[in-house]
Amino acid sequence: MNSAKVFGKQVNLTYIHPQKTNATVLESTLAFNSENKVTGKFSFQSGKGSVKYTYVNSSGTTLEPAYDFNTEAWNYTASQTLGEGNTIKLSYETSKNVTGLEWTKNFKQAGSLKVSCYSLDLLLSSLFMCICKCVCLPYMCAHMYAY
Repeated sequence: MNSAKVFGKQVNLTYIHPQKTNATVLESTLAFNSENKVTGKFSFQSGKGSVKYTYVNSSGTTLEPAYDFNTEAWNYTASQTLGEGNTIKLSYETSKNVTGLEWTKNFKQAGSLKVSCYSLDLLLSSLFMCICKCVCLPYMCAHMYAY
């Protein structure tokens, strides 16, 4: 990662070029302060790019609107940290009309538990796909359901 100062603000640049494929990616982040930053990405192989603004509130709330230049659509994410190791995240992809709700619990010694629910059509579908992922140490998984 390289960095430079532009108008007194730190700009970070990341350049990725795998040797086996011609898949060069350029990513840049401009942090205005500890709460506000803008990130842009561009892939030279696919010609796809995106820009994302991140706002982090002192209360633990993060808001992230993003624009994808390939699909010409906005994506919105809001997350909130709740106590020790709990995070809840809401998302909406306008190009696919998909909403999501995700809860993550991080355990200090045993990994994490993640529960995600996605609605495929915000207005018409009442069908939810719920995926429960348990990414934790084998001991935690083996003893988690014993109680």
